[in-house]
Amino acid sequence: MAWTDIAKRAVGDCIPKSWLDTFIDNLVHLYNSAGGSGTGSSGSLQNGSFENDTDADGIPDGWTRTLYTGGSFAIETTAPAHGAKAIKFTSPGGSGNGGGYIENDDYILCSEVRPVVLRWVMWGTADVNNLVDILFYDKAKGYLSTTNLYTNAATNPTTATQKHYSVTPPADARYFRIRLTGCKNDDTTAGSTYFDDVAIGTSIGSVVGYAETAASEDRPADRIHIATSLSSVVFTALDNTWVSLSGAKVGVAGGGDVIIDLRDSAGNSRLTVTLALPLGTYAIYASATWWTYAVGTASEHYLTAMAIRQEV
Repeated sequence: MAWTDIAKRAVGDCIPKSWLDTFIDNLVHLYNSAGGSGTGSSGSLQNGSFENDTDADGIPDGWTRTLYTGGSFAIETTAPAHGAKAIKFTSPGGSGNGGGYIENDDYILCSEVRPVVLRWVMWGTADVNNLVDILFYDKAKGYLSTTNLYTNAATNPTTATQKHYSVTPPADARYFRIRLTGCKNDDTTAGSTYFDDVAIGTSIGSVVGYAETAASEDRPADRIHIATSLSSVVFTALDNTWVSLSGAKVGVAGGGDVIIDLRDSAGNSRLTVTLALPLGTYAIYASATWWTYAVGTASEHYLTAMAIRQEV
């Protein structure tokens, strides 16, 4: 239904049913515009920048907070990264102590046919343990599983930094929730963690990995393999010539190291590049160049590879 303009009623005026019906229809219109899909469900994340706390209870609207032993939580207004507010978890340090975690209340729609893309801004003490998790649920909102997008206890950013990751929901997942953990209680370090600007996206197209190397070998390489798959034409090197190849592979899963290597005609790996990629799906491009003095003699090799997170 579309939005319908209605006039304010004067004090003491009777409110006719038609006016109330239009008022309710407008509320439904706003609900649908926000991606609503039933009780406690939504097509989008609400209050992801933590700006609203209408009941003034110290917890952002639409989120539920849990503290660890000794932990504290605050809505940060002094130096937020986005808008006027952020959130802050603090741990006093020591065994068993921590900060806490916060989860959004609504179930957000998803499907295994489209990855969930999440971005957020975070900063704080570098060596406390911080996590970002996605909790998946079936169509009856029964819990299925949890996927960790981010865990870091040593090199967290100390200035406001955007993070972005994607994950493919498990089979039968129809809803998800987000959990942000600051200063987890398995780390004895005292410190603070800030989160801000949490948002759901539909695509990430940034280059996230790049590597280049060179080496001398005793025989020419003639093909490129990406994640163990042949990704270039098979080329037979000639004497005294430059050889150039390129290869590409789509649908490569991240979440660990991806190996790109040059192999000779016998299948031996002669030169290797390793890309450490976060969770997500990638298109990887690689190119190779080498000079062959003579078949079977020394050669100079160059291998370059980069990974681009695929549009989802």
